[in-house]
Amino acid sequence: MDGFALVQMEPDLFLRTTTPWGEPKVAFRLAAIKADHLAELVTDAWRVQAPKYLRHELDAVALGAQATEPNTSHDEYADGGESLEL
Repeated sequence: MDGFALVQMEPDLFLRTTTPWGEPKVAFRLAAIKADHLAELVTDAWRVQAPKYLRHELDAVALGAQATEPNTSHDEYADGGESLEL
């Protein structure tokens, strides 16, 4: 269902397709996608298939990286500017 929501939100980027066996899939136009969005999609797809212990390792690495970054409060963005989400 998440894939079909992507198609509805960004139809110029995502499109519905099927596998040769008729299974529904969502494809995207590589030339139109931003690198950070592609990284997010690949990571999310990997998390669906990865064993639990590898997902935990990735989460631990991400938490370690957050611990070394400066603490940015969302209150700084209360004026309606861009927000920082990790």
